[in-house]
Amino acid sequence: MTLTIEVAPEVEAKLSELAQSYGQSLEIYVRDVLEREIELEAEEDAQDIAAAKRALAASDPSQRKTLDDLRAHIAAQRDLAHQEAA
Repeated sequence: MTLTIEVAPEVEAKLSELAQSYGQSLEIYVRDVLEREIELEAEEDAQDIAAAKRALAASDPSQRKTLDDLRAHIAAQRDLAHQEAA
């Protein structure tokens, strides 16, 4: 895939400087940085999902709400808001 990006001249100069310090072309340096960032995001997402699963497993099942419970709660809140507005 080919991407075209526009950055401020000072940003381009800094990126070029960093690329040169790693012995890479600007294009390869930016590609590598993007790939690392995407990998980090994927790792963070996986960690967040794992933490949520652990929290759910450790929670009290009697305190969990079903989708119907949540819908009923939302409807009740809306009804209350309409009554207060009237």
